[in-house]
Amino acid sequence: PQGYVQNTVEVPQYRDRVDAGELATQRGVALSEDDRLRRIVIERLMCELAVDLDREAKPFGKSGADFQTEIDRLAELAGLGYVAIEGAHISVPTSLRYGVRLVAAAFDAYLHRGGAVHSVAV
Repeated sequence: PQGYVQNTVEVPQYRDRVDAGELATQRGVALSEDDRLRRIVIERLMCELAVDLDREAKPFGKSGADFQTEIDRLAELAGLGYVAIEGAHISVPTSLRYGVRLVAAAFDAYLHRGGAVHSVAV
């Protein structure tokens, strides 16, 4: 829950570390509170096609208003009918489920910082 780790990809190195009773971890990323909140928001969208930003942000001492930048990013998609924005409630019509990644991407803080991108919504 506090981050992500990646094991080494080299089989001999992995085997040697495990045989020695060590972790085979090569690198890791610690999650901030903002990362954890955004993970929940994106998960709700991807799994349920809807998220109540106020409800999800409350345990983190925030509100849906803290996502105004992200809501603004969704304005064009809302105009096309890909997403409905009703206050702090964001939803994707079931018939447009295939576009949910476009909506979820608005909440990915790292995607909008530039740099390397491994997977993007098309």
